[in-house]
Amino acid sequence: MLHFAKGIPIYYPIIFTLGALYFIYRALNYSKNKTYIDINDRALSIKYRPKNFKKDKTFDAVEIDQLYIRHAVDGSGHYSIYMIINGLKGQKHEKLINVNTLSKAKYLEQEIEGYLKIEHRKVPEATV
Repeated sequence: MLHFAKGIPIYYPIIFTLGALYFIYRALNYSKNKTYIDINDRALSIKYRPKNFKKDKTFDAVEIDQLYIRHAVDGSGHYSIYMIINGLKGQKHEKLINVNTLSKAKYLEQEIEGYLKIEHRKVPEATV
């Protein structure tokens, strides 16, 4: 009440409270975040649940050239799986998913390459 008496607008505490509640909500529901990778003969799709401002992605299976693993750029110790996609404008490197251990990253990479019948080869951008 002291702050309102001195003339601070009411929307500052409201914005701060809503931001803090959103942060607490995200922290408590972190374990509910799931990423689903669906593969069939025609496409590879990535679905994020709950969405949390992330769009689902779909890639044509015939355009996927190679998969590789990199350390996460942010220094968190996570590993990222990237795909090299052949498109009309050349090759594009697209991040597929982040995982917390190297063994999970290698497993996912091998399973996806095996299903799509992609022969594993070295990629200069790979850090692992």
